[in-house]
Amino acid sequence: MEKNKVVITNKNEYTIIEKVGEGGSATVWKAHDTSNNIVAIKFLKIDDKTSDRVLQRFINEISFQKGTNSKYIVKVIDDKLENGSYLYVMPYYQQNLKDLMKDTILPSLAIKYFMQICKGLQHAHKKAIHRDIKPENIVLSKTNSDILLVDWDFANKHGVKSS
Repeated sequence: MEKNKVVITNKNEYTIIEKVGEGGSATVWKAHDTSNNIVAIKFLKIDDKTSDRVLQRFINEISFQKGTNSKYIVKVIDDKLENGSYLYVMPYYQQNLKDLMKDTILPSLAIKYFMQICKGLQHAHKKAIHRDIKPENIVLSKTNSDILLVDWDFANKHGVKSS
């Protein structure tokens, strides 16, 4: 992936701006759509070593996020799962909890965010277990009034064994 590359899905076109994160199985890029809305696009890394299990986890992640109605879990706006291209689009959040923790947080705000994390996990745990809760996977809304849980790549559906 490179800056200014255009990614086309069934719903929209997105122009890549910059890489904002990378993990073992996926990379996240900041982009804008045709209406100039800023979004984040998570691309599954596909190569000869990509297992069916990794691909299924990515599909489960998309399905879970589309199927949830919690305001504390990031929403999928768009996706593409065809022709060797596996990606989904979500709102772009500029700051995560790790960034916020670099400064002093008021105790009342820390408690508010903690309660929101608990509410998001309580809702999610009806369907999945996150398994990778860390400050980088907790983002702040554009107004910094709420948090959202992201990166459900390691989510484990109840009753499904995972290695």
